[in-house]
Amino acid sequence: MTNLFIFGVARSGTNLLARLLNTHPKINLLLDPFLPIFKSLLKESVSINHKLKKINKIRYLPDYYFFDDIEILLNEIFYNISLKTKIPVSEKDKLYEEFKNRILLENKIKLDNSEKKKIGNYSDYFDLVNKISKNSSEDIEIFGSKEVWSIEFIPSISRYFKDSKFIIINRDPRAIIMSMISLGKKDPSQRANIISYARQWRKNIEIFSILTNMKNFKENLLFLNYEDLLNKTSFIIKKLEDFLDCDLSNDLDLNISGWRGNSSYKKVSGISKKNFGNWEKFIPRDIEDLIIFLCYKEMLGLQYKIYENVKNMRLDAIKKAFFKFREEKNFWDSLCDNPILEYEYELKRFEFSKNNINKLDNNLFLSKVL
Repeated sequence: MTNLFIFGVARSGTNLLARLLNTHPKINLLLDPFLPIFKSLLKESVSINHKLKKINKIRYLPDYYFFDDIEILLNEIFYNISLKTKIPVSEKDKLYEEFKNRILLENKIKLDNSEKKKIGNYSDYFDLVNKISKNSSEDIEIFGSKEVWSIEFIPSISRYFKDSKFIIINRDPRAIIMSMISLGKKDPSQRANIISYARQWRKNIEIFSILTNMKNFKENLLFLNYEDLLNKTSFIIKKLEDFLDCDLSNDLDLNISGWRGNSSYKKVSGISKKNFGNWEKFIPRDIEDLIIFLCYKEMLGLQYKIYENVKNMRLDAIKKAFFKFREEKNFWDSLCDNPILEYEYELKRFEFSKNNINKLDNNLFLSKVL
């Protein structure tokens, strides 16, 4: 049996991929159960180090950029955090309620409250999800979950589940952010911050780069593009077959029957090109410039189409847009307390990227820290 986890940024296709795989009779992945677990685990794991006390104040999982003690923090995350960490007594009841509410959002399951008594360590939540996933059918051979925002916990999961496999799905950050903006217009509670999304996106790309250079990860790690899933579906299914060692082509329902999809534009069913590229029609110039400014190096590496005249981008307009979105109420927690200094860091990061300097500042690029 194979333990499988899918990671990505919200609006990048994690739901689509997980639901597609779930149409296979031998696969069952739960949707988004672990976010409160990861947040609590991070806080508890770094709480004993006074240099990392700022983490205790976070509301969301951070992107880790521009933190004074970033090397200490990333070493803790990649090499020391253990799922076997004991849950503080003061956290137990609250965490279980958050987990229960989270897991019931997208999954049609009955969560037995008696399970609460069996949970003492964070790993017990992962064992519980696996038990639910595996027990859904006697035919299940591939089980696990999909999650957003939390790619940095792959090493911790891998240490606990020795033979686990991981899929990271990626999408053009401009498409992700425009999808988020479109969704937020329909449902204001879904609004999120452009800077926060962009940094979480580039965090995913940088951490994937770190993982590929760590021992024992390459053969258990698969990187996919959402765009390829829609436009080269057969090719991606073949990659998934090889990665999972499972015949998929004859047993997947590409229409994902019973699921209406969660497109921010016109409703579609399953794998569909109907809304592909819609973001290009609607994206304002200042938002596109800001996204490229924040994500230039990573977008360039992934060969996304960006302005040919990027060296002449309007930095005055970008600066104005940066402070506009940085000051929004829905801006996620930053580990840098000074917005002016933060912009200066972003500008320096962009200049490094644009000029293709080989030696990059450790405080600006996560992938150069470890």
